[in-house]
Amino acid sequence: FGVYNCRIAIAVASVEGLNHPPDAFNTNTNGTIDVGYFRINSIHFKQTGCSLAEVITEKGNVLCAYSIWKQQGNFSAWVGFTNGNYMNNL
Repeated sequence: FGVYNCRIAIAVASVEGLNHPPDAFNTNTNGTIDVGYFRINSIHFKQTGCSLAEVITEKGNVLCAYSIWKQQGNFSAWVGFTNGNYMNNL
């Protein structure tokens, strides 16, 4: 993530799911699930490095989050970023 974006990534994870076990998940109203520290949404499970088996591990969850961030160029995939809640953890 780099020095600056690493701080944002940790802040985003803090409001998303960092306080839960890496294999913890929740079900969304649209039927998708969010998994782990970064609450990786199941829409990403077909992406390389983001299978369910990978995102339920600490390392896999962070690597998948990095992949999503790198692909999108920002943290907009996470509600904790788009709603500004991450800023309380910077």
